[in-house]
Amino acid sequence: MAVPVADAGVNEALGKARAALSLARDLRWVRDEQLHLTLRFFVDLPSAQADLAAAAAAAACASAPRFDLEVRGLGRFPSHGPLRVVWAGLGGGRAELVALGAALQRELSARGFPEEERPLSPHLTLARARDPRGSRDAARAVAAFAPSVGALGVQAVDALVLYRSDLGAGPPVHTPLGRFPLTAALRGGP
Repeated sequence: MAVPVADAGVNEALGKARAALSLARDLRWVRDEQLHLTLRFFVDLPSAQADLAAAAAAAACASAPRFDLEVRGLGRFPSHGPLRVVWAGLGGGRAELVALGAALQRELSARGFPEEERPLSPHLTLARARDPRGSRDAARAVAAFAPSVGALGVQAVDALVLYRSDLGAGPPVHTPLGRFPLTAALRGGP
Protein backbone atom coordinates (compact mmCIF):
# COMPACT_ATOMS: atom_id res chain seq x y z
CA MET A 1 0.00 0.00 0.00
CA ALA A 2 1.64 3.22 -1.09
CA VAL A 3 1.37 6.86 -2.06
CA PRO A 4 2.36 7.38 -5.71
CA VAL A 5 4.77 10.22 -6.48
CA ALA A 6 3.62 11.86 -9.69
CA ASP A 7 4.28 15.58 -9.18
CA ALA A 8 6.16 16.91 -12.22
CA GLY A 9 8.22 19.37 -10.16
CA VAL A 10 9.31 16.66 -7.69
CA ASN A 11 10.19 14.32 -10.57
CA GLU A 12 12.21 17.06 -12.28
CA ALA A 13 14.17 17.80 -9.09
CA LEU A 14 14.79 14.09 -8.54
CA GLY A 15 16.00 13.85 -12.15
CA LYS A 16 18.59 16.55 -11.41
CA ALA A 17 19.77 14.59 -8.36
CA ARG A 18 19.98 11.45 -10.51
CA ALA A 19 22.07 13.33 -13.09
CA ALA A 20 24.40 14.63 -10.37
CA LEU A 21 24.95 11.05 -9.20
CA SER A 22 25.24 9.56 -12.69
CA LEU A 23 28.96 8.83 -12.23
CA ALA A 24 27.97 6.17 -9.70
CA ARG A 25 27.21 3.68 -12.47
CA ASP A 26 26.59 0.83 -10.07
CA LEU A 27 23.16 2.18 -9.10
CA ARG A 28 19.86 0.98 -10.55
CA TRP A 29 17.43 3.94 -10.52
CA VAL A 30 13.68 3.68 -9.95
CA ARG A 31 11.80 4.99 -12.99
CA ASP A 32 9.70 8.14 -12.39
CA GLU A 33 6.41 6.37 -13.08
CA GLN A 34 7.28 3.73 -10.45
CA LEU A 35 8.15 6.15 -7.61
CA HIS A 36 6.03 5.67 -4.50
CA LEU A 37 6.13 5.92 -0.70
CA THR A 38 5.37 2.52 0.80
CA LEU A 39 3.16 2.54 3.89
CA ARG A 40 2.71 -1.24 4.07
CA PHE A 41 4.43 -4.02 2.14
CA PHE A 42 2.78 -7.41 1.74
CA VAL A 43 5.07 -10.30 0.81
CA ASP A 44 2.29 -12.41 -0.65
CA LEU A 45 -1.33 -11.34 -0.85
CA PRO A 46 -3.87 -13.93 -2.06
CA SER A 47 -7.01 -12.38 -3.59
CA ALA A 48 -9.15 -12.89 -0.44
CA GLN A 49 -6.56 -11.00 1.61
CA ALA A 50 -6.23 -8.38 -1.14
CA ASP A 51 -9.94 -7.68 -0.73
CA LEU A 52 -9.45 -7.26 3.05
CA ALA A 53 -6.45 -4.97 2.48
CA ALA A 54 -8.54 -2.90 0.05
CA ALA A 55 -11.32 -2.57 2.63
CA ALA A 56 -8.76 -1.51 5.26
CA ALA A 57 -7.33 1.11 2.90
CA ALA A 58 -10.78 2.47 2.06
CA ALA A 59 -11.64 2.78 5.77
CA ALA A 60 -8.32 4.45 6.66
CA CYS A 61 -8.63 6.90 3.76
CA ALA A 62 -12.23 7.80 4.64
CA SER A 63 -11.00 9.32 7.92
CA ALA A 64 -7.92 11.07 6.52
CA PRO A 65 -7.80 14.52 4.89
CA ARG A 66 -5.71 15.30 1.83
CA PHE A 67 -2.36 16.96 2.59
CA ASP A 68 0.86 18.17 1.00
CA LEU A 69 4.12 16.32 1.56
CA GLU A 70 7.51 17.93 1.07
CA VAL A 71 10.25 15.78 -0.44
CA ARG A 72 13.52 16.97 1.09
CA GLY A 73 17.14 15.83 1.15
CA LEU A 74 18.94 12.64 0.18
CA GLY A 75 20.25 9.81 2.29
CA ARG A 76 21.34 6.22 2.10
CA PHE A 77 20.89 2.80 3.67
CA PRO A 78 22.86 1.64 5.50
CA SER A 79 24.32 4.81 6.97
CA HIS A 80 27.89 3.39 6.95
CA GLY A 81 29.79 1.01 4.68
CA PRO A 82 28.72 0.01 1.18
CA LEU A 83 25.51 1.73 0.06
CA ARG A 84 22.54 -0.46 -0.87
CA VAL A 85 19.78 2.18 -1.24
CA VAL A 86 19.61 5.91 -2.08
CA TRP A 87 16.51 7.63 -0.73
CA ALA A 88 14.87 11.04 -0.56
CA GLY A 89 13.60 12.18 2.81
CA LEU A 90 10.43 13.97 3.82
CA GLY A 91 9.79 17.35 5.42
CA GLY A 92 6.44 19.05 5.99
CA GLY A 93 3.54 16.61 5.88
CA ARG A 94 5.61 13.70 7.24
CA ALA A 95 3.54 13.59 10.46
CA GLU A 96 0.34 13.35 8.41
CA LEU A 97 1.83 10.51 6.36
CA VAL A 98 2.82 8.65 9.53
CA ALA A 99 -0.71 9.19 10.91
CA LEU A 100 -2.17 7.79 7.68
CA GLY A 101 0.14 4.78 8.01
CA ALA A 102 -1.02 4.27 11.62
CA ALA A 103 -4.69 4.46 10.56
CA LEU A 104 -4.00 1.92 7.82
CA GLN A 105 -2.28 -0.38 10.34
CA ARG A 106 -5.25 -0.15 12.73
CA GLU A 107 -7.66 -1.05 9.93
CA LEU A 108 -5.45 -3.92 8.76
CA SER A 109 -5.14 -5.24 12.34
CA ALA A 110 -8.93 -5.14 12.69
CA ARG A 111 -9.09 -7.44 9.64
CA GLY A 112 -6.55 -9.95 10.97
CA PHE A 113 -3.31 -8.70 9.43
CA PRO A 114 -0.30 -8.89 11.76
CA GLU A 115 1.34 -5.75 13.11
CA GLU A 116 4.47 -4.54 11.35
CA GLU A 117 7.65 -5.48 13.19
CA ARG A 118 9.26 -2.07 12.69
CA PRO A 119 7.72 1.38 13.05
CA LEU A 120 6.94 3.21 9.82
CA SER A 121 9.94 5.25 8.66
CA PRO A 122 8.69 6.75 5.39
CA HIS A 123 11.21 7.57 2.67
CA LEU A 124 11.26 7.59 -1.11
CA THR A 125 13.55 4.91 -2.56
CA LEU A 126 15.35 6.38 -5.57
CA ALA A 127 18.00 3.79 -6.41
CA ARG A 128 19.47 0.47 -5.33
CA ALA A 129 22.99 -0.81 -5.73
CA ARG A 130 23.28 -3.32 -8.55
CA ASP A 131 25.37 -5.54 -6.28
CA PRO A 132 23.31 -6.76 -3.29
CA ARG A 133 26.44 -6.37 -1.13
CA GLY A 134 26.32 -2.64 -1.84
CA SER A 135 28.55 -0.06 -3.49
CA ARG A 136 31.39 1.92 -1.97
CA ASP A 137 31.62 4.20 -5.05
CA ALA A 138 27.95 5.13 -4.78
CA ALA A 139 28.38 5.68 -1.03
CA ARG A 140 31.16 8.21 -1.73
CA ALA A 141 29.10 9.95 -4.45
CA VAL A 142 26.05 10.30 -2.17
CA ALA A 143 28.21 11.50 0.74
CA ALA A 144 29.67 14.24 -1.48
CA PHE A 145 26.36 15.32 -3.04
CA ALA A 146 23.71 14.85 -0.30
CA PRO A 147 24.70 17.86 1.88
CA SER A 148 23.84 20.21 -1.00
CA VAL A 149 20.31 18.83 -1.45
CA GLY A 150 17.46 20.72 0.20
CA ALA A 151 13.80 20.78 -0.72
CA LEU A 152 12.98 18.80 -3.86
CA GLY A 153 9.35 19.85 -4.12
CA VAL A 154 5.90 19.20 -2.72
CA GLN A 155 3.74 16.20 -3.53
CA ALA A 156 -0.04 16.32 -2.99
CA VAL A 157 -1.22 13.24 -1.09
CA ASP A 158 -4.82 12.55 -2.02
CA ALA A 159 -4.99 8.73 -2.20
CA LEU A 160 -3.41 5.41 -1.30
CA VAL A 161 -2.79 2.82 -4.00
CA LEU A 162 -2.61 -0.94 -3.57
CA TYR A 163 0.17 -2.16 -5.88
CA ARG A 164 1.25 -5.59 -7.03
CA SER A 165 5.03 -5.71 -7.30
CA ASP A 166 6.56 -8.02 -9.88
CA LEU A 167 10.23 -8.64 -9.28
CA GLY A 168 12.31 -10.15 -12.05
CA ALA A 169 15.62 -9.76 -13.81
CA GLY A 170 14.88 -6.12 -14.66
CA PRO A 171 13.60 -3.32 -12.48
CA PRO A 172 10.53 -4.05 -10.31
CA VAL A 173 7.19 -3.30 -11.93
CA HIS A 174 4.44 -1.94 -9.67
CA THR A 175 0.93 -2.42 -11.07
CA PRO A 176 -1.94 -0.55 -9.37
CA LEU A 177 -4.73 -2.85 -8.19
CA GLY A 178 -6.87 -0.26 -6.41
CA ARG A 179 -6.93 3.46 -5.61
CA PHE A 180 -8.42 4.79 -2.35
CA PRO A 181 -8.99 8.57 -2.12
CA LEU A 182 -8.46 10.50 1.11
CA THR A 183 -11.92 11.91 1.73
CA ALA A 184 -12.13 13.47 5.22
CA ALA A 185 -12.58 17.23 5.40
CA LEU A 186 -9.79 19.26 6.98
CA ARG A 187 -10.50 20.25 10.57
CA GLY A 188 -11.60 23.85 10.69
CA GLY A 189 -11.82 23.96 6.89
CA PRO A 190 -14.80 24.00 4.52
